Amino acid sequence: MRKPFSYAITGFMIGLMPIAAQAQEEDANTCGLVEYPELLKDVMTMMLGPWRVTHQSGYVVMPNMVIPFPGDDEIDTVTLARDGNDLIATHPQMQAPMVFLMNDEPPWSFMADDTGRGIPAPAITSEDLSIVYDCPVEKMPRLIGTTTMVVEGGVMNTTWRMMILDTNNMVAVQHMEGTMRGYSFYSRRTVLLNR
Repeated sequence: MRKPFSYAITGFMIGLMPIAAQAQEEDANTCGLVEYPELLKDVMTMMLGPWRVTHQSGYVVMPNMVIPFPGDDEIDTVTLARDGNDLIATHPQMQAPMVFLMNDEPPWSFMADDTGRGIPAPAITSEDLSIVYDCPVEKMPRLIGTTTMVVEGGVMNTTWRMMILDTNNMVAVQHMEGTMRGYSFYSRRTVLLNR
């Protein structure tokens, strides 16, 4: 009774081998891996190590005001690592690592253009990514990373909603919210990560 099941599993794994081989190539496209979470975990082990980070333009919303801000020209570095079963990102200025989980949210639509309220359009949109990578957003592997830090007596919660575009390129929307000096705020910006 167990042999047919074993043969079926073996056949399934052999069928996935071309995807795993492709993922080992430079800049291998990860479109569709969202349907194979175990294989995606294997691919993610190849993504450990340092990543260059470029912070694009965004905005911060405080009581009664929206303040756009430009992209940061400096290239920063985060390091992806394993901590037990967790994928984490570390940076010298982080008080605690950012812990990533597999996405369980509906397909994302990056910050929509809402210039009528003074909120600027994002530098890159979900639709842009779909066109450039020839992959529907719902088929792109996605991770959600979170961390918290205390700054000037206020608590700041940071979330990265990150899309794995290929084995050398990712893009995230950085959500920051919290309180500082008694005022609540939230901020959004896109972040590019590459090798």
